Amino acid sequence: MNFLFPGVLIGMAAVGIPVVIHMLNKFRVQRTQWAAMRFLQDTVQTNKRRLQIEDLLLLLLRCALVALLVLAFAQPVWERLIDGSGGSGGGPVTAVVLLDNSMSMSQSNGVETRFQLAKKEIQKWLESADPNSMAALYLVSDRAVPMVARPSNDFTLLRRNVELAEVSERGSDLCEGLRAAYQALRSFTANRCEIIIYTDSQTPAWARLDEMRKLQAANPHVKVRPVVLGAGGEANLAITDLRPEGGVPAVNQPCRLQIAVSNYGTATVEGVRVTISIDGNPPSDETVLPKIEPGATVSVNLFAHFVTAGYHSVTASIPPDRLARDNTRVTAVQVVDHVRVLIGEGSPEKQPVDQDGYFLANALAPISSDRMGRYYLQTTSIAMAEVGKKALDTYDLVFLCNPGVLPEATVKALSTYVQQGGSLVIFPGPKTDVNAWNSNAALTELLPATLEGDAGRPIEAKDPVAWQDKRFDHPITTLWNDSAQGSLSAVRMSKYFRLKVKPELGDQSGAANPRLGGDPSVIARTGGNEPVAVEWPYGTGRVVVFGSTATPQWTNLPLHPAFVAVVQRLVGFLNRQQAARLVLRPGETFEVPVSMDLLGKDFSAVTPREKDRRVAGRIDVNNGKATLRFRDTSATGAYQLFLGDETTPLAVFGVQTDPAESDVRQMEKASVDAFAEGPKPGDAAATSTASTPSDRSAPTPSPAAATAAKPRYEVGREYWTLLIWVAAIVVIVETVLAHRFSRSL
Repeated sequence: MNFLFPGVLIGMAAVGIPVVIHMLNKFRVQRTQWAAMRFLQDTVQTNKRRLQIEDLLLLLLRCALVALLVLAFAQPVWERLIDGSGGSGGGPVTAVVLLDNSMSMSQSNGVETRFQLAKKEIQKWLESADPNSMAALYLVSDRAVPMVARPSNDFTLLRRNVELAEVSERGSDLCEGLRAAYQALRSFTANRCEIIIYTDSQTPAWARLDEMRKLQAANPHVKVRPVVLGAGGEANLAITDLRPEGGVPAVNQPCRLQIAVSNYGTATVEGVRVTISIDGNPPSDETVLPKIEPGATVSVNLFAHFVTAGYHSVTASIPPDRLARDNTRVTAVQVVDHVRVLIGEGSPEKQPVDQDGYFLANALAPISSDRMGRYYLQTTSIAMAEVGKKALDTYDLVFLCNPGVLPEATVKALSTYVQQGGSLVIFPGPKTDVNAWNSNAALTELLPATLEGDAGRPIEAKDPVAWQDKRFDHPITTLWNDSAQGSLSAVRMSKYFRLKVKPELGDQSGAANPRLGGDPSVIARTGGNEPVAVEWPYGTGRVVVFGSTATPQWTNLPLHPAFVAVVQRLVGFLNRQQAARLVLRPGETFEVPVSMDLLGKDFSAVTPREKDRRVAGRIDVNNGKATLRFRDTSATGAYQLFLGDETTPLAVFGVQTDPAESDVRQMEKASVDAFAEGPKPGDAAATSTASTPSDRSAPTPSPAAATAAKPRYEVGREYWTLLIWVAAIVVIVETVLAHRFSRSL
């Protein structure tokens, strides 16, 4: 026998209170002489013994009542000796139930989903659990959401919350749920402690298995028991990527969209129909994939045509299967009427073909002169000396071709332009003096790489230097990883500046630095792995620098068949980077700056789950700018945000689930079983926990964890409820007797 709260026993001193009250009442008796008193003396002497017994009986009942209440609050328990292995024997248990509600749990077997199976299994466990057990309930995806945060013996509440639980469209990360479960069990050491994980055991959910083992090693008194739902090897076909490719999405211009379809099953799938639709309308383009091998991903390009500028949603679809949520995927694009481009030329020439921006201008607008006025991309060429005098904020992109020494005013104007969201592209040339550039601190800070040459002049190669053939990893050049699209290895440079890429930022989150948008990225390299084009974000804009010219003087790139595609993809990439972030993961917040005239106005939303417009928020100020902010993005699909009663959306964005969620292949059973058994003495997980005390990922071991491997006492039965019932009976008996004794006087 033991007490869960032995400190409460000090309240036993209160048993003396009824005795003290009884004694005080005796001393408060007053004697009053009156003539008829002598006639009662004989009767009082006769009943004196009986009255004393009645008073003593009431006193004992009142003392017993106080004692019973103190014992009940101390919670006496009967304990039994068990080993410290945390096994799943009988008796009461303190458990945390983790219910995986990631998107993959909506996979169906044709009758019910894995999530529905998991809910049934939890209800069965609650029915069979010891009446004195306690449990908490968490929903786990890429985060842990408490339904019942602390272990409770209110199983009615637990059953109700299991019924209310819904599958989400988020990714999987069991480590987050495991961490939350250990925190919930931190103060519970009397009962056996368990964490029961109901999951489909999807492989990506175990990506942080090493961290999970550290948590397990730090809490050896807690048994972890995975319950795996569904069968391995179930077929699933999914759209895992949808993105605009190539140039700028413009009105009445074909917009290429790349769609990736993945086969996560074990059998080849043939004849897969892929369609795209705009703004929820019927499909506007489609194709049929002849065959997708098991484990393979096939990409296809379809085209969309937009007749109006503004925000639009694009939905790609394949025929539904047993995991229907990944058979559609939505993206959003911002379609423009026109793009204005400024080209600054270092050496004005009379003959157009000799001008520094001639080949670039033709690649930007590869159409006949009679159609130039109607083309969405409008170019303006000026002398380099005029660049600093222009209102740069009226242009979407600025190209500098063969710039010489740039005046401080021009550098300042370009820096301000980029920081406020503009895009700057630089092609050096014969007039470029890298010594002067590298001594200009403001210009050096703006560029993603420093230019290095031979005594300030370009490097002259004995043999022309070729660009790389494959293994491109930048969105602008990944197209040429497909040999069917040609090769950039035929691009040669006879003269060039070597690009020394700036170092990565590291952790400078507290610095006021325009570079905090990100690190430099190499667009292309030479066959010898030297960068030939580098870009990076600067402020809210972007800067690109090439190592050679935009004319055939130093390189054959302007004459290469891929030059137009490179330039168009460059413009499209820069345009998409400067547009609002239109594709989110579930739960992320959508933000887009709007006109200050809209500040304080309400906006409404149409979501994938609610097709009727509802008031969703108010436009407020963020970093000095009027900002439309929308947070309720739990569902995947297209979202439309409207201002007032307007019929044209103010913004459109898409929410896409993690493509890894479509991979429903399960973790190997041997690995799951090994994790359930827990770390053995000498395991790497256990020793690594001990050797890295500063690791913040593992909670501090509870007092019971230090002796978990030793035999320990476990709570077998609690008696506080019985004591409360006995106390209630004592109250009733005392009340009845006191009433009866008072009538007999």
